[in-house]
Amino acid sequence: MPTKEQERKALAKIREIVESLGEDSYIGTALDGCLDDAAENIENDFALSMRERYETSSLEFARRQVITIEEASALWSELFDNRKRRETERGIAADAILANMENPASPEFVNAREEYRTANKRIERLNTLLDRMEEIYSGTKKGENA
Repeated sequence: MPTKEQERKALAKIREIVESLGEDSYIGTALDGCLDDAAENIENDFALSMRERYETSSLEFARRQVITIEEASALWSELFDNRKRRETERGIAADAILANMENPASPEFVNAREEYRTANKRIERLNTLLDRMEEIYSGTKKGENA
């Protein structure tokens, strides 16, 4: 096993080679931070690496991106309930449109038409979200066979 002094000398040579390549060096870019870690490892008897640091941070990031089954179930329920409310609103607006269709310029008809369109857009968005959740949890995309 090399001594700390041998490691320091080797690191100094490596640093010199990398620095001689210039700031735009591919190797220098790839080793950015690695040589500092190596110096720290030598001085503190550590065995840290940029790869470990990257893998640990990637895993931690992935963990934070996942929701639990309970959270997904609650979210699914909220989306489904919201869609039901919007469908009710759309039905009320459709009734108002029919009730005022003799006078399409009336504020009642115009408002009902706008409420219908708004409810329809919200229902489409909710359906998209519900479809996406189904894809995630079933492992298939809409229209694919499982």
